[in-house]
Amino acid sequence: MDHKTRALAAALRALVLRPDETVRRVLVVGCGDGSEAADLAEFFSCDVDAIDADDSFTAQHPRVTFRKMDARALDFPDGTFDVVYSFHAIEHIPEPGKAMHEMRRVLRENGTYMVGVPNRSRIVGYITGRHATLHDKIVWNLIDWRARFRGRFRNELGAHAGFTFAELADLCRIVGEPIAATREYYERLYPRHRGTIAAIIGLHLSRPVFPCFYCVGRRQP
Repeated sequence: MDHKTRALAAALRALVLRPDETVRRVLVVGCGDGSEAADLAEFFSCDVDAIDADDSFTAQHPRVTFRKMDARALDFPDGTFDVVYSFHAIEHIPEPGKAMHEMRRVLRENGTYMVGVPNRSRIVGYITGRHATLHDKIVWNLIDWRARFRGRFRNELGAHAGFTFAELADLCRIVGEPIAATREYYERLYPRHRGTIAAIIGLHLSRPVFPCFYCVGRRQP
């Protein structure tokens, strides 16, 4: 199981899920090759629906079902899922607010969600990319900085920008009041560096230093 997916799922469980709460069905919005969907099926021992606008899905797991689908028009009934999960996907979706409204619709009342995005205020990104070389990471950061200097570092202008934490929180409020999960995630991902993570937060350096932000929460009426 991928260490990032495990850390995110564990953060969701620690911050939102009750000890006696059972997760029966999960939706992954923006599933890519499906590896995260398969990992979540294992972590929660549940059925997972994985959707993406592309058809690069390759994962094989008996409890994962892939559908090519627009996140802004989900083909599922209201209240279908116990958990909706989206890892670095909504920054690629035009009109992400529409996708968040759909995520809310298909989530059961009081169901939980987790959304992660790149931090648009970051100094450096792509540090822990799983499928990228050092050369790739340098080139991508140079592209980002060029877009910043040109005033075009926004998703809708073609940059892989992500969102500030305030922007992410506003999007998540469409579903339900967000709980910041960035610290919980990074401490689980890098347990040997908890002191450094605490220092970054204590010195109010999260905005430029953390490459990504994460929120969890529950669907509210």
